[in-house]
Amino acid sequence: MAHSYIVGALKIEHPWSRPTPISALTAVGYLVISNTGAAPDRFLGGKSPFAAQIQIHLMSMDRGIMRMRPVDGGMVLPPHGTVRFEPGGYHLMLVAPKRPFRIGDRIPATLLFARAGALHVEFYVQAEAPGDGQDRMSGMGSH
Repeated sequence: MAHSYIVGALKIEHPWSRPTPISALTAVGYLVISNTGAAPDRFLGGKSPFAAQIQIHLMSMDRGIMRMRPVDGGMVLPPHGTVRFEPGGYHLMLVAPKRPFRIGDRIPATLLFARAGALHVEFYVQAEAPGDGQDRMSGMGSH
């Protein structure tokens, strides 16, 4: 079920999302981006016909309190480096989904990069992380 995409020196592996309740104000997106090139790139976020916008966010813990904040200005993708967007850390926030996401859905999106340009992908909607039998951020689909 894994899927990947390539644009320029960037490889995007298995974009996925969680199912959302009917009234969800947000949905999450996860993926892995590898930069195989010698120059850095910058991930700027994206867009989707199924959400008002796609933002890059970081979840962190501060003295036992979960904090969620946007990453302004995009995220640097270092040469020969990999950035993971996964539960418990960096993730994509799909703001104001147009409808609930259900297991088995494919959510089209366009990811935007400063050097590599635009890349069309699909986020697979699934209950848990690929290869992970445990849901480490249960309920994070709607915060």
